[in-house]
Amino acid sequence: MIAAGRGLVTPVAYARRCTAVSALLGLAAAPAAGQEAPLDGGREKTVRIVRTSTPPEIDGRLDEEAWALAAQVEDFHEIQPTEYAPAAERTVVYLTYDSDAISIAARLYDRQPSEITARILRQGERVFGDDWFSVLLDPFNDKRSGYRFQTNPNGLRQEGIFQNITGEQWDWEGIWYTASTIDEQGWVTEIAIPFKTLSFDPTNDTWGINFRRAIARRDERTGWVSRNRNSDPSASGVVVGLTGLEQGLGLDVVPSISVSEERRFDGTGSTTDTEPSLDVFYKLTPSMTSALTINTDFS
Repeated sequence: MIAAGRGLVTPVAYARRCTAVSALLGLAAAPAAGQEAPLDGGREKTVRIVRTSTPPEIDGRLDEEAWALAAQVEDFHEIQPTEYAPAAERTVVYLTYDSDAISIAARLYDRQPSEITARILRQGERVFGDDWFSVLLDPFNDKRSGYRFQTNPNGLRQEGIFQNITGEQWDWEGIWYTASTIDEQGWVTEIAIPFKTLSFDPTNDTWGINFRRAIARRDERTGWVSRNRNSDPSASGVVVGLTGLEQGLGLDVVPSISVSEERRFDGTGSTTDTEPSLDVFYKLTPSMTSALTINTDFS
């Protein structure tokens, strides 16, 4: 007999109690409904990128051989409204690269393609009210910094950089290319990001990467990796195999000119004023860029 509080407990009753306690502990340790158990033994998600000798044409169509041979990612889950729930619509991402750029495409399936939201048409506007697809790149894989490239079914470009892990600065502008099309299966987008647009360490073949999708009419977000509904550099997967990259001279020269005209309606004529300006950017190191501005137009 085993003493337990008041009275005695038989071995059989004690064993039953232990079994019940173990079952409760097991339930407590298991992921709650709607939460995702660690993948691959708790390791971060990884994709190995494929190099191509012939980069795809960025035209919003997946008919080039480069995409047929590209690495693929499609294990998306819902981020909003229910994190880690199965994604309602399938998303397939394709990745390849060449000596000049990393190319990323996505087939965004939608069973109601006529309901895709694509109202924003003018470059420079925010695409958050539309359906959109975004790519996060963390070239140093430091889980703290990176770039966001975002587009909608009309092929608009919106880009930004991360500050302090979670903060995004949308005033940053980089050179990159994208094109999108809508068809009977949903929509397709293609993105090419020149390596000269990015700061990176050429000796590092592993970058942080993530993907996110929005379906506006459902207020739904899906993605590849997330934590607490966030997909910033600290919560992302990695892409490996980026070798033989060159950053170039790291020198960007941006000349510009502003012209103003003043017309006097009292008949005394008009005057025209021309102001040239120059911006020079030079990468001192892969993570540090110097800037020189001559005759800046602060307006």
